Amino acid sequence: MTRPTALGVLWILSALVVGGLGWLWFALTDEPDARIAGWLLLAVAVLGAITAVTILARGRPNQPLSMLTSAVFVVGGIAAAVLAAVNGGSFLSDLIILGGLPIVAGVATYLLVRRA
Repeated sequence: MTRPTALGVLWILSALVVGGLGWLWFALTDEPDARIAGWLLLAVAVLGAITAVTILARGRPNQPLSMLTSAVFVVGGIAAAVLAAVNGGSFLSDLIILGGLPIVAGVATYLLVRRA
């Protein structure tokens, strides 16, 4: 598997995981602020999917777009955790998963972009 293909697949997997987390967070919570966090993660996942399609369609990595999307994943994870924590009804483990998963995905894709 070539590096651009690996990067595209990693973006697809990251988008699916973060989008699934955002959808679950949106669907299972009753607090309005926490629902906004779910929508935020869904929007971040859509950007990840767009980046994956762009990379796979071109057959070569789009480094500026990938780095920007990695940064959006990290900032989106932090913002989602903060939004969920505002209402005070979230457990610390929920906040770690909600913020940590997009951050890990953003850092992993950033590291792969730097190598590609």
